[in-house]
Amino acid sequence: MNVLAQLALNMAVGAIVGGVTNFLAIRMLFRPRRPWRIGRWRVPLTPGLFPKRKDDIAAALGEVVAGHLVTPDGLRGILNDPAVRRAAADRLYEWLEENLSAATPSGGEPSLHDLLCRWAGADRVENWLEHEAPALGGKLASAALGAWRANGWGNLPLRVAIPGWDDRTAGRLADAASGWLLGALREHIVSAEGRRLLGTLAGGLIARTGGWAGLVAGLLVDGDKLARRLAPAIAGLLEDERTRSLVADFLSARMREWAERPLAEAAAWIAGDGGAPEEALARLLQERVPWNGLFRGLLRLPLARIAGEREEDRRRLAERAAAFALDAAARHAEDLLAGIRLRDIVIGQVKKFPEERLEAVIVGLAGRELRAITWLGALLGAVVGLLHTILWLLLNR
Repeated sequence: MNVLAQLALNMAVGAIVGGVTNFLAIRMLFRPRRPWRIGRWRVPLTPGLFPKRKDDIAAALGEVVAGHLVTPDGLRGILNDPAVRRAAADRLYEWLEENLSAATPSGGEPSLHDLLCRWAGADRVENWLEHEAPALGGKLASAALGAWRANGWGNLPLRVAIPGWDDRTAGRLADAASGWLLGALREHIVSAEGRRLLGTLAGGLIARTGGWAGLVAGLLVDGDKLARRLAPAIAGLLEDERTRSLVADFLSARMREWAERPLAEAAAWIAGDGGAPEEALARLLQERVPWNGLFRGLLRLPLARIAGEREEDRRRLAERAAAFALDAAARHAEDLLAGIRLRDIVIGQVKKFPEERLEAVIVGLAGRELRAITWLGALLGAVVGLLHTILWLLLNR
């Protein structure tokens, strides 16, 4: 065989060996997917690298993702991104508009109850209201008592606990209350029942009057006639603006006095049994508050009333709600990531990922590079064949 033929043959053999070796090495990353056995003996290098080390790869990916890729600082950066906040507010606004325009079984305005029924089903909502709402009310009561003790709310004056309270608020409330109270009294006085009450009071007053004055009054004065004469006079007195001003001033002074009293005293007064303030508050929250009816009433509120009648009000609500939720998530980024257990999620997903799908993904992403590695093996094999031939010729001169 001449030298050129020997050189070509050695280079061809080297190229084939190098290319096939690299091709098999790449394929053995993914295959075989199960170990090959001859009797009890397992064929070496089976299964392939990825099937054999899948659990280790999953654990390593979980550590990388949870420890370096998705971190609390990175999550905060995403949540505080203005573009993310705008997108969240826009999506929340769209959600509000969709639910405000959704049809209801009754044909009226959609309420929170309709929204929950659409999401979870009417039976589940009703079951929650019947069986779980009271328990939630109890938890809210316990949380309120815990906050009362921890923050020393019992020593705070009422004016601090009432949002927006000031002297002008007390004056407005007193004026409105005096108008309502005097109006209710006037309606009762001019009614038949009110006149009977006045007649009874007049008769009792005459009966208590002693001496000659009482005797004369009993003979000359008719209680019913006196009541009919007194009713218009008292009604006119109740309508007088000076009467209303006096009553409003009295109520305003009492409100200002009560505003300086501590919350503990108000709780004991509401309980009405002279017990300790905390015990009174506990009984008030746990026994007297109808939690079931309270939750039902809240769920019956129209969504439009909560979200706002105007478009700008609803958009402002969406922006505030989105900002509140994102701020809360950013503040508790560590707890959030710890709670979702990102590492375990990644490990579980990698373990469940089909091996053939993994091979298709890697080959699809790096197919050109993997083919280049195969051809590089063939080139190196050809170079080795060339060097082998040259060395053989030098040694056989």
